[in-house]
Amino acid sequence: MLNLEKSSVFSDRFQFITHTENSKITHHINASDVEHNLYHDTEKDAAIMITDDDDGLRVEGILGDTLRIRPSSVMERNAEGHVAHELFEVPLRHPGGDDTVPVETRNAGTSRRRPITPLSERSGTGSRLVVSPEVHVVIDRAHVKHFKLRSKLMEYLAIFMAAVNLKYRTMMYVDLQLVVTKVTVFHNISEPFITRSDHHPTIMLGETLWNFSTYVGRTEKDFESDDMVVLLTGMDIGYVNPTTNESYGLGIAGLANLGGACGLWTRGALVEDVPKTFSGVVTFAHECGHLLGIAHDGSPPQTYLKGNIGAKECPASDRYIMSPSMGITSISKFSYCSAQQLYMFVGDPSRDCLRNSPSRHSARVSLQRWNKTLVSPVELCKLEYPDRSILGYVEELAGATPALGMATCPRCTAETTKDTKTAYQINQRYPTAIAIVIRPTQAKSASTRNV
Repeated sequence: MLNLEKSSVFSDRFQFITHTENSKITHHINASDVEHNLYHDTEKDAAIMITDDDDGLRVEGILGDTLRIRPSSVMERNAEGHVAHELFEVPLRHPGGDDTVPVETRNAGTSRRRPITPLSERSGTGSRLVVSPEVHVVIDRAHVKHFKLRSKLMEYLAIFMAAVNLKYRTMMYVDLQLVVTKVTVFHNISEPFITRSDHHPTIMLGETLWNFSTYVGRTEKDFESDDMVVLLTGMDIGYVNPTTNESYGLGIAGLANLGGACGLWTRGALVEDVPKTFSGVVTFAHECGHLLGIAHDGSPPQTYLKGNIGAKECPASDRYIMSPSMGITSISKFSYCSAQQLYMFVGDPSRDCLRNSPSRHSARVSLQRWNKTLVSPVELCKLEYPDRSILGYVEELAGATPALGMATCPRCTAETTKDTKTAYQINQRYPTAIAIVIRPTQAKSASTRNV
């Protein structure tokens, strides 16, 4: 059973930039148009998109590090006509050992100056620093080609980034949430910054990080306000021996400039992701960690990085997110050494771009905010579920009410909970079976769902 909260990852109004063979088009998109069905469960490390239309209720997203859920394309609807869903697992990806470039090699001192919001005004959690780095996500054609509709790509990215932010919720000392302010995609056009191998066309050579970071620094109009710029790729990052033409280093899933956030020429990072599997979530969190001054667990202080204290007290063998390698015992959260390094990095007065925080609206969404940004609660319910006459707004419901069960598989069993409401549970003997339940509850947030 998931206890879901509304989630958000985009700035209130973000840019969607499309490059094609003949044009460059910029769209300005309201975040609410993409995120109105986006939810997360912090405890279960889940991020999902829930839609309920004429075709039925559909759930897609992430249930922990390796488990995924999506509507089934092969299973028939159940006896009640509800859409069947399937669970599937993906391998846990990790950037690999040597995935950073020292920023001293790229003149990182050149940063973009913007108005600074004092730390005292940004911190609403006592001594914790509240930081919302602005992220520009660039998606290459190898990844984009798997999405026929822009809306599907944006929904995928919303789920992806919500899951990344769940990783940062495990961080001590700093309350950090990545906010996507721009998305750039390449359609049927060769990206000017990607270096490919003639003998291995699916491999993106590691030198692409240098080229990409240079492209970002030179293309000032598109990237001038970005704290970090991450290339999400459907290619395989690696290297090719120029003499033998043999590939190597294909275990690398990401590359980044250590401490590169805010630097004009060092803000770039590369992240592999198998399209439609969310396999790059941990890698994305890991590489952004590097950009934010976090060295690998077990590393000594990075002397070229101002204020870096290293992570010698956190052995790499503990397998936290910033470990140089991962295994079946990996822990999907940040170590306290990572938190200490991040605190030192974002607290440095020279990191001014990180203190110009965009509006953050993905915490628990209040009734007041819903009323300001959406239609009235009752109208919202009618729009979301036009065929459900018994559905009412959560704060207008008195006493216990029957659950609105949306079971997708007859193998799922129903049971009565302590509050007398019916809830469906997954029968563990059938790992591909899944049950979805939406029921109004007496919750703090008007936007909370139980699934």
